[in-house]
Amino acid sequence: MKYKNLEEIAKKLNLSVSTISRVLNNKGNVSEKTRQKVLEELKENRYIPNMLAQNLKKESEFVGVVFPDIRNPYFTEVILGIENILKKEKYTILYLNTNNEIKEEEKAILKLIAIRAKGIILLSNLSDSNSPMINFVKNNTTLLSVENKIKGIYNITIDNKKGVKIALDYLYEKGHRKIGFCATDLNYSSWKQRYDSYCEYLKEKNIYDRNYIYISKNFTELLDDTKLPTAFFTTNDLNAIELYKWCKKRKKKIGDDISVVGFDDIDFSSMLYPSLTTVKQPAYKIGEIVAECMLKIIENGGDNKEKEILIAPELIIRESVK
Repeated sequence: MKYKNLEEIAKKLNLSVSTISRVLNNKGNVSEKTRQKVLEELKENRYIPNMLAQNLKKESEFVGVVFPDIRNPYFTEVILGIENILKKEKYTILYLNTNNEIKEEEKAILKLIAIRAKGIILLSNLSDSNSPMINFVKNNTTLLSVENKIKGIYNITIDNKKGVKIALDYLYEKGHRKIGFCATDLNYSSWKQRYDSYCEYLKEKNIYDRNYIYISKNFTELLDDTKLPTAFFTTNDLNAIELYKWCKKRKKKIGDDISVVGFDDIDFSSMLYPSLTTVKQPAYKIGEIVAECMLKIIENGGDNKEKEILIAPELIIRESVK
């Protein structure tokens, strides 16, 4: 038999719950005979204390990380950076994947609030600054945002405008004037910033063409073989990979017939053929910075004032641009 709670153990041994609790916590006046009797019973039934219940009675030592897509290597790297810092401290990290659904994001946040999480890190969250959920969380725990800017809290993100500029400067210098933009959507503020920066840059150069903008969940379906730009800029490397697949099916050569620049520099980028030129986000380092900010705020008593930390991007030049 495996006991589900202390009441069952107490009933079996004809002892009070408080006595069992004192043995578990090695506190209070309990005779050695009773102590051994309880410990033997616990060992025989492989009893595991309910740590969550214990934490609810005191201040939690959990930090939650809410992220949108477990399949995206960028988020995995950020999470590893967060873990590298927090695992050295007293905090247990809880990970919740939302599958890019705002309702799932809200459920995840409520779960973390319910267990009194010491802090919550949002990676590319769908909620905006005016969301009742976000305002509720800000008033109940420490909240940090990565990539999606939220008023009133720490926001850590890549310098998207600079990242887009160095990518488009490179394409422009290579002679490209017909530069397309590809994205599955613009849900996140970071992706919207990249789109706005793309439009601004092309308009300044007087080469903006609305026909070369492809924004859709299946954006490759919008591509027209008879009217294509000479180069594409994508909101992330996963979108660039979709372009590679599309070009392969149509026997178009990346770096020859079509040039592509991505954004993120996930591990797969260097493994593609030809290897992908992309804007590097130091995802692991971003994760470490986020975790360090969280610890700093917690140690200062939860004083989470608005602050934006911009991470400098870097263009990684490979083989995908003619």
